[in-house]
Amino acid sequence: MSKIKLVTDSSVGLTQAEIEKYDITIVPLNVMIDGQTYVEREEITNDEFVAKMEASDELPKTSQPPIGKFVDAFDRLGADGSEVFLY
Repeated sequence: MSKIKLVTDSSVGLTQAEIEKYDITIVPLNVMIDGQTYVEREEITNDEFVAKMEASDELPKTSQPPIGKFVDAFDRLGADGSEVFLY
């Protein structure tokens, strides 16, 4: 029987404990604040995001992860025969 693995983007709204408990792979969104682009969970933490957002004159913008990041995650997670689902 194959394993089941879950993939989602960083807008999912799960706690770190939930992500770890269910071994969910997160593909990060890109966020732009004051003309600077950050990769969520890699280049900016949630706390840093909130602080920068509060200090900004404009609302932040987001963009979906590049499709290639999802493809890479699916390929890596499914390499052992696991079934991979987008959550």
